[in-house]
Amino acid sequence: APDESRVFLQQLQTSKAFRAMTPEEQNLAMQSLFVDTIKELGEYGPSNRSVRLFDGSTVVTGAYAYPDRVFSVLDDALTSSSKEGVALKRLADAAGIQPEQLETLHSLFRMSVRINQADLLARNSDGKLTSVTKGFTLDNALSKAFNLARGMVSKEYVMAEVAIRYAALAKGKSLDFLLSDPKSAGIVKQLLEDETLVADEDAYYFATQLMKYVADEIPRGVLDADVESNAYLEEYYISLGVMQPVDVGEIVFNR
Repeated sequence: APDESRVFLQQLQTSKAFRAMTPEEQNLAMQSLFVDTIKELGEYGPSNRSVRLFDGSTVVTGAYAYPDRVFSVLDDALTSSSKEGVALKRLADAAGIQPEQLETLHSLFRMSVRINQADLLARNSDGKLTSVTKGFTLDNALSKAFNLARGMVSKEYVMAEVAIRYAALAKGKSLDFLLSDPKSAGIVKQLLEDETLVADEDAYYFATQLMKYVADEIPRGVLDADVESNAYLEEYYISLGVMQPVDVGEIVFNR
């Protein structure tokens, strides 16, 4: 039914339990419902995908089995072109999620679907998208976004990628983070649209805020390394193949 989501939200927000919450608790509850809806849409769960940390270890991450479904409904939410899209937008509004944050999620999930705009407009009548990245992870999409902007390598961008990789240890929290921090969501959106708009201090802000957000869910000791130190940066660049050790204590850039 077209108004099913409206009735659901009315029943939820007038319930005794919801009205007993503080405004802050109500907002967190609605954001949590939005996150759960996104994960349900994409069938988020354990995967065979893993992320390599800078100490050489790898961790298994959660992934979206059907990120195309999330992308399609987000696309519809931004254009009000389906009852599912309208329902998701209604839920986003109730959770205090800004349009720019929805656009950021839309851009990130678009990285899971290899189509151009014309293909999107000419979707099959069943609404399904075909060329989809299996085992899509939001952490990987964020990492790619910062990789795309590394025209000038800086320690701030290194810190951002470190933060994203270690946030993978707190499975699924990147989505919550982007919804809780509109400024960080805006930085990612600018990164995807025009990397020149994102300064080093923006990357630093994103990195520090993300690590604060997931700190309680990351094992102690994992983040002991000083990612701003020259030694850490050298090790990082070597792991990327940008630099190579040619002698003890000597580092040179690859040519």
